[in-house]
Amino acid sequence: AGEVACTGLHGANRLASNSLLEALVFAQRAVEPSLDYMIRSNIDFDESVKWPFPVVPTVLGVSQLNEVKHITALTRMKLQKIMWDYVGIVRSIDCLKIAEKSLADLELVWEDHLFRFRWRPYMVNLEVCELRNLFSCANLVVSSALARQESR
Repeated sequence: AGEVACTGLHGANRLASNSLLEALVFAQRAVEPSLDYMIRSNIDFDESVKWPFPVVPTVLGVSQLNEVKHITALTRMKLQKIMWDYVGIVRSIDCLKIAEKSLADLELVWEDHLFRFRWRPYMVNLEVCELRNLFSCANLVVSSALARQESR
């Protein structure tokens, strides 16, 4: 949180020691309101015990797991191509909207493939977790670019 804070304290003259201190200070400032909110809220943290624990997909056979990894690798390449083709340095509203739709469609198809191979939401695997994070980041980049008109 501190490292990505847009503070402008040091401008273009950021030194390593200054940016590290800046990251620590702003990380603390970013997390404090969240902690205060959690303390004041009526959230029942005992409910989280009912959630299924993440598990390695050992119930899947080796061939199924290999197929999930293969589909995930192909999907990752398609995601990278969408971002490269439509969300590069030079952007337009039309290209960003194409990217937004393409990412949503691709993610749905990928999730469908996973569940066809008996994948469950509580299963964890490095490649699958990474791709979920990449989809999140890609969607955030596209939606932020659409919202920031002065950069187009």
